[in-house]
Amino acid sequence: MEPYMTDFKRDGPMLYRIFECTLSLSSQESEVYLALQMYPDTSVDELAKCLGKNVSGLNRTLKALMQKGLVRRKCCILKHGGYKYFYFPIPIEQIIPRIMEMISDWIVEVDSIVDSFSLKLEEKRFSERMSAERHLL
Repeated sequence: MEPYMTDFKRDGPMLYRIFECTLSLSSQESEVYLALQMYPDTSVDELAKCLGKNVSGLNRTLKALMQKGLVRRKCCILKHGGYKYFYFPIPIEQIIPRIMEMISDWIVEVDSIVDSFSLKLEEKRFSERMSAERHLL
């Protein structure tokens, strides 16, 4: 097993949550995207077996991931006629800048919200003190 796969098995649950929050993925989309990292260039049938999912639901999830720019597919012509799609993920290394940008934006927004709340709380306390002092006079 590749060393990064050990890290993935350990950190997988946290990665799911990070992807869900920063990339607006459903839990199923996160699961499929991360599974494709482990099994790239996989057909829907193979992926369905690996994940224990049904093919039709997996097709919907893969379509959503393609629309979000996280998965690509290639069409292969079969020897005996017909074709089969194989799916591969955009490498995590290419997704990390998007995730980091989203997290940075959230930090700025949360900072602003906390500062605003703190200021309103201070104003309320000041107003209450002033009101209490007026009643003493």
